Amino acid sequence: MNDFESALGLEAVATGIEAFEPLLITGVLQTEAYARELISYHASIALGVNVEESVDLRMRRKAIITRDDNPVIDNWRKSSFSANNATCVETGWIDTTVAYRDTKQAVRAFLTRITR
Repeated sequence: MNDFESALGLEAVATGIEAFEPLLITGVLQTEAYARELISYHASIALGVNVEESVDLRMRRKAIITRDDNPVIDNWRKSSFSANNATCVETGWIDTTVAYRDTKQAVRAFLTRITR
């Protein structure tokens, strides 16, 4: 799994996203025309960029900011990697995304990864 796939997994289960990009509009807020211009430029200087697939993915990612409900993970369990002391890591999942969190910080953000 590469960093972009990890970011997609985090984005998919996020309940909030903060971004500061003073020189361009962040991906999930881009219009199709804006995204196409940026991606087309990138394709002109980098090999292997499929403009149509990249634009389509960017537009599908916009669903994150318009969805009705936040993702709910209700199947948390103590990880086998947890220590026997007060330190506890829990794992849960939604579809193909596995989430990890600190039991003591259960309402805070958690890391995810996309499984295959």
